Amino acid sequence: MRAAWWALLAAGFLAACARGPDLRQLPRLQLPPPQLLEQLPPGASFSGFLGSGCAVEEGYSRLVAVMVDHDPRARPQSGLGSACLVYEIPVEARFPRLMAVFPDGAPERVGPVRSVRPAFLQIAAELGAVVAHVGASEPGYRYMWTSRVPTLNEFQVPWPYWRDRSRRMPHNLYASVPRLREAMRRAGWERPPARVPPERLEYRLPEGPPAREVWIPYPRGFEVRFVYRDGGYERWVAGQLQQDAGRPLRVGTVVVQYARWRGWRAGRVDVSEVAVVGEGDGLVLAQGVVVPVRWRKPQDAAPTTFTDREGRGLVLPGPVWVSVVPQDRRAQVR
Repeated sequence: MRAAWWALLAAGFLAACARGPDLRQLPRLQLPPPQLLEQLPPGASFSGFLGSGCAVEEGYSRLVAVMVDHDPRARPQSGLGSACLVYEIPVEARFPRLMAVFPDGAPERVGPVRSVRPAFLQIAAELGAVVAHVGASEPGYRYMWTSRVPTLNEFQVPWPYWRDRSRRMPHNLYASVPRLREAMRRAGWERPPARVPPERLEYRLPEGPPAREVWIPYPRGFEVRFVYRDGGYERWVAGQLQQDAGRPLRVGTVVVQYARWRGWRAGRVDVSEVAVVGEGDGLVLAQGVVVPVRWRKPQDAAPTTFTDREGRGLVLPGPVWVSVVPQDRRAQVR
C-alpha cells in the first residue's frame, strides 16, 4: 500500500513537471511587434553576414535550432559539427550554453539538450528557426508566451527526444533532427516565416591583420580558445580540443560579440539577462585575420549585422560560431 502511494505521488509530481510552471499570474511582457521592411522569398539566405553558410537545402525549408548543454559533464557533445551556425551565450553565473542551427535533415543525434533562455529565442526570431529544448527559465517561458517563436519543448512533444542511459541526468537527453522536422511538419511549421531582410550594405570578405588564435574569457572550466589551422579554427575548451562524434570540432569563422549581461536572484532561482538586441562592438576572425566590428540588431526579428570600421558588412565563411561575451570582459587575440 505504501509503495502504491509513493508511486502515485511520483506520477503526480512528474505530470506537474511535464506541464511546466504555472505562469498565468505573471505580468505580460511588453514586446514590440515585428516591423517587416519587406518579405524575403522562401528559401532565401536569412542574413547577409553569414553568406551561404546556412542556406536552406533543397527539400527543407526552415532552420532547426537545438539548445545544447555545455556543462563539463555534458562533454563531448554530439551534432555540433553538423551545424551551420552555433551561438554561445552566457546564462546564469556567466556559464555559456549553446544553440546549434541546422539547415537540413542531419544529424540523427544532437545534444545533450537543455533549457532555453530569452536571448536564444531572440536570435531564433531573426533566423525564423524552430527551437528544440527541454524546459526554460522563468523569463524564457514568459518570452515564449508573448512571442511568435515556435518551439518544440520535450515536456510537450517528447517523441523526437530520448535519454542515453550511459550518462547521468540531466546531461543525457538527445534529439534527432529528422524527428524534429517531422514534428515541425505535423505542427505546420515547415515553411519559413516572413523575415526582416539584412541591412542594405556593401558586403565583403573580412580584411585585417593576421591572427592565429583568440582566447575567450568565460568562467573557469568553460574558457575557450579558437586556433587557426589548415584553413579553419579548432575549438579548445578548458585546455582540451573539443570533440564532436569523435572528431575535432572546427569552424570557418569565429565572431566575438560583446553584450551587456546581468544576473540576479528571483526567490530561490538564479536569473540572467543578455542584451543581444541593441548594438555593441566585437571581433570577427576569418581566414586567419581579425577585424574589429560593430554589431547591430534593432529588434528581435531583425538580423544581426556586423560591420567593419568603414561601415561595410562582412560575408563570413561557414560554419560560423558566435561567442557572446559580457562586455566587461575582453577576448585576447594573438
